[in-house]
Amino acid sequence: MKFPDKWIYYDKEKEYKYPELIDEILKQKPNIWIKKSPIKDGPISPRLGYEGSIAYDTVNNLLIRHGGHNQGGGGQQGFETWTYDLRTGKWTLMYPNTSPPGTCCSRNNIFDEADGEFIRFPGFSGNHGWQWSRRIFNVESSVWTYNLRKNKWINRAPLPSVNIGPARAAAYDSDNQIILVYNVHESSRTAAYDPYSNEWTLLNPEKEPPAKMHYNPGMSMTYDSENRLFVLIGSGDGNDPRTFLYDIKKNEWKDAKPDKNPTYHNADPLISYDKKNKICLSVVQNREENCLETWAYDTKKNIWKKMDTEKEPDPTKDRQRQLCYAPDQNLFVLENRYSSGIHRISEQQIWTYKYADNEEEKIEPPKDLKIITEKNRINLEWKKASNSSYNVYHGIGEKPWLVEFRKIASVKENKFVHEKPKRDKINFYYVTSIDPENKESRPSLKIRAQPRIITDIVVSILDKNNVEIKWDFEEKDILGYNVYRAETEFKGDYIKGIYDFEKINKKLIKENSFVDKSNLDKIFAYRICAVNKLEVEGGPSPFFLTIPSPPVYVFSKEDGERCMLKWKKNPEKNIIGYNIYRTKYNKFDDEHDKINKKLIKENHFIDENAKKGMPSEPSNTGRRYYITAVDKLGQESFPSAPVWYRREWHKFYKLGVWHQ
Repeated sequence: MKFPDKWIYYDKEKEYKYPELIDEILKQKPNIWIKKSPIKDGPISPRLGYEGSIAYDTVNNLLIRHGGHNQGGGGQQGFETWTYDLRTGKWTLMYPNTSPPGTCCSRNNIFDEADGEFIRFPGFSGNHGWQWSRRIFNVESSVWTYNLRKNKWINRAPLPSVNIGPARAAAYDSDNQIILVYNVHESSRTAAYDPYSNEWTLLNPEKEPPAKMHYNPGMSMTYDSENRLFVLIGSGDGNDPRTFLYDIKKNEWKDAKPDKNPTYHNADPLISYDKKNKICLSVVQNREENCLETWAYDTKKNIWKKMDTEKEPDPTKDRQRQLCYAPDQNLFVLENRYSSGIHRISEQQIWTYKYADNEEEKIEPPKDLKIITEKNRINLEWKKASNSSYNVYHGIGEKPWLVEFRKIASVKENKFVHEKPKRDKINFYYVTSIDPENKESRPSLKIRAQPRIITDIVVSILDKNNVEIKWDFEEKDILGYNVYRAETEFKGDYIKGIYDFEKINKKLIKENSFVDKSNLDKIFAYRICAVNKLEVEGGPSPFFLTIPSPPVYVFSKEDGERCMLKWKKNPEKNIIGYNIYRTKYNKFDDEHDKINKKLIKENHFIDENAKKGMPSEPSNTGRRYYITAVDKLGQESFPSAPVWYRREWHKFYKLGVWHQ
């Protein structure tokens, strides 16, 4: 059974002139905003709603967009994943394996440059209709990740977790390859997430910015890699714009108190960092003048400067703007939800801005670092650079931001062997290129002698006393695996708690499978950790339960008044069938009727009465379907990601084909 992976959002019958504008776009002058989408004779825009999130994928050189409201504005909270190509102006709707719950107020999601994944944190879910609490509360977690190359979402489900508020501030630390989040509802409002080890750390600095900086008027944060400082802007009460700096190594927040801050009053500001020109750029709303303003911040000098731009983007309201930086094109990218005219016609706009021209790096750092451990040594390899020798740097530490690096070797080949490294700590490395004039490049991405987390795990019930856990893992220098188990607490169909994990294997497991001989009088959670040949254990995997996993690759297709459904068969053993649930209307937690009288044995189904009982037009009326899997013990999975029949705002989509 085939499943589509994407839908390129443009009219194939129309001849676009956009490629003819590429030269003009690539030669964009500094200090002017240029509108890229929608434009006359350009590819059409899906007109997505506000309060979504964007991040620039530096691996595929595409903008990734997720969440936010629908085309009507404040309607359903979206779960769709889109890409936008700045070079062609084309939007593409991705059809991944599954999706996290739909959200709004989800700005400040992040792209992890080291692992090439979009990091999605929670937002508001469930209070704008078309959602099912049974799915939200059971599959939501503090971190979901999306890999565009694999077109795959994974629920990272890190435990212990943190409670992240919507409209938080977050930024990617490109030096330590971690994410800092501000507005965590814990004992500390400042927390760091390490994507490599799938772990949260509450940082508990002595002083923190005001707690009321979130939501309205909002706040935003970026990471200045030149000065190794996080820059947070916002306001405590809406009328006192502030600039804060955070040093993660010192674990210290500082009120920068520049002579002046950008002009905004009770209107959420945006900030992002230009790595090439080493400047922070902010876009703010000046309500008194009903316009947007562009400001630049020099962190080292602690000076804000209002840019006298030749043109500013169209003015928009709160929570209708998002900003990021595209380093391959040396452009800031602004998504701007603009409404104008007596009928309030909306546009989902893409604007770009160049702070200054910049020459390409003359010495590039080494790429594609790989690490293989042995019992008493660590082997490093990387992609060979022309006319270069290399310096190798090393450090040890429990947290990436606490590692102190020192040069341990200069080599001419693109490899290095570290003999007798310390085995009781995690070893970190980076490499630099040295040109014939002895000039050194910036550091490569950092790499550590620790296994990555395992995410591809299947838990199957063999019988009431035997649970089989299987996993796939690609790393070659693995000595074995540890299996951890925790008891859970459920209330009806809702998971209420997961208790402490305990290792249940006495010796390292050498195979990629394990059978736990436990009495299944309750639902258990399992995690797997890999151990390398230095006997260093990797971070905790997502947890997997002793109930079936939610079905994935669920698709629907309109066929007149019928709805055709298909999905991928569950990977667990002893799955005996599937249930189909259908929403009635667009209210949150409205009735979700199970429409099959008997378990569905195949991985496809046709609802002959999809349109029956639906209100007559308007065009925004639709239905949503969820699939669950059932095992031989009668245990039912959490609901799958939903799919549509005659979805809301379907004039912006294509009906009658397989879609999500």
